[in-house]
Amino acid sequence: MRLSPRASAVVVVAVALAVVVGGVVAGNAQPAPPALAPLTAEQLLSKLITAGETTTSPQSFSGEASSSVNLGLPQLPQGLGGGSSTGLADLLMGDQNYKVWRSPDGLRIANLLRAGERDLVVNATDAWLWDSQTQTAKHLTYDAAAWQERAAAEQQTSTPPDPATVATDIVHRLAPYAELSVTSNRWVAGEPTYTLVLTPASTSTLVGRIEVALDANNWMPLQVQVFAKGADTPAISAGFTSISLGPVDPSMFEFTPPAGATVTTTAVPTGAHPADSGDTTHRQPVTFGTGFDTVVAYRLTAPVPANLAAFLPYAGPLASATVVDTGSGTWLLAGAVPVSVLNATAAQLP
Repeated sequence: MRLSPRASAVVVVAVALAVVVGGVVAGNAQPAPPALAPLTAEQLLSKLITAGETTTSPQSFSGEASSSVNLGLPQLPQGLGGGSSTGLADLLMGDQNYKVWRSPDGLRIANLLRAGERDLVVNATDAWLWDSQTQTAKHLTYDAAAWQERAAAEQQTSTPPDPATVATDIVHRLAPYAELSVTSNRWVAGEPTYTLVLTPASTSTLVGRIEVALDANNWMPLQVQVFAKGADTPAISAGFTSISLGPVDPSMFEFTPPAGATVTTTAVPTGAHPADSGDTTHRQPVTFGTGFDTVVAYRLTAPVPANLAAFLPYAGPLASATVVDTGSGTWLLAGAVPVSVLNATAAQLP
């Protein structure tokens, strides 16, 4: 049977549409969840903690990661992080992309910016914080032997934590204050993962649940998502988009600032931890409550700038903050609780 020119044209168009639509559908198709042996939430938690405690040295890996944060923060004024590519607010809002390298030799995290990057480079003897946009570097030197001795005495690791280690520690600390469950398996960074869910037992906290994707092969946390109460999308999501386990060249943990860069060097006193940053005037915060209801209070040593004070008290989807004056000074209170809880806690300050 011979088709008329008009019928032939219709067939050609129909086939073309089928190909295009089929390609779009295929391109948007999601892979089926990985088929994994069923495990209870308690088993997953045990494997996560055991893996962290039995590892004598950090796993060697490299990978790419991303984070998305929506805390409902207002647009901060210039000079307080807003409108600045190097401000802290940039890390607390919006989307960020990273490259991460980790091994027993050190840690390197590159925060990739639109026109440059920020790098944290840590090894056994020093640490660097580099900003390519401002061409500035902060250099921290310390006594590695003294650091390791202090860490051993405090039964802590002498190596700086990587994102996966931080996630493990958070889960370990919050698990006693949450109901544990397991949701559907998922693929993260190309790896099959179980999803452990922590639902706070507290009725006061603003946190609705935390979902942690655990690598089914080594129990390494590959993604963490934090949801506000009643929310379907996470307020905080951070995780690997690709990861490769294996040796990392030790030179990756060395850094030499380029010629012309502004370098500020600080030596940590012998026996102090590098995290102390040599700041002997640092005041320890005061904490109230436990678990998800924890409120942290910092005594301020200087008045809050007027343009920042205008945004306080802050009430976000996951956390709140406020400033109060007491007989002992001015305090900044913050926690994953409503402002009303912070105000009630302020009565306990000296």
